[in-house]
Amino acid sequence: MRTALLLVSLAEDLWPAGNRTVIADVAAAAEAARAAALTARLNIEVNVKGITDPVLAEEFGAAAAIADTVAERADAIIAAVRAEIAR
Repeated sequence: MRTALLLVSLAEDLWPAGNRTVIADVAAAAEAARAAALTARLNIEVNVKGITDPVLAEEFGAAAAIADTVAERADAIIAAVRAEIAR
C-alpha cells in the first residue's frame, strides 16, 4: 500500500512536467497504483477476520484505509491527464 501511495505521489509530481506522450504513461502508472491498492485492500478485507492478534488486525485495517486515498488521487491524475490530452 505504501508503494502504491508513493507511486501516486510521484505521478502527481511528474504529470505537470511531461509532454503528451509522457503524461499518458504517468496516467497508466497512476491507474496501476490504483488497481494495486484496491486489490490489496480486498485481500486484506478477506483475510483480516482470520487474524487473531488485534494489533496486527488494526495495522492491516489502517493499511487498507489508505486504498481510498490512493484511488482518489489516482483518479484525479487520470482526469487531469485526460483533460490535457483532450485540449
